[in-house]
Amino acid sequence: MTGTTLNLLKFPIMNPKPTILHRRVQRLKEQASLIAEEERLRRHQFKETRSPKYATLMGTAYELGNACVLFVLFV
Repeated sequence: MTGTTLNLLKFPIMNPKPTILHRRVQRLKEQASLIAEEERLRRHQFKETRSPKYATLMGTAYELGNACVLFVLFV
């Protein structure tokens, strides 16, 4: 016997209604908007005060042979 029966799956199968999907998309857009506004406020506060508590550590790692180089920028 081959194949998988639905009752053997270990994760739930979701088939949300369009209204539920619409509410989820709206909620995610609202959250993204709030996060962006908080980020703008934090950047403005950092520019005004130069206080490290408003700085965000951002970095990019690059592999060079066996070594790894990390570039760090306070924004």
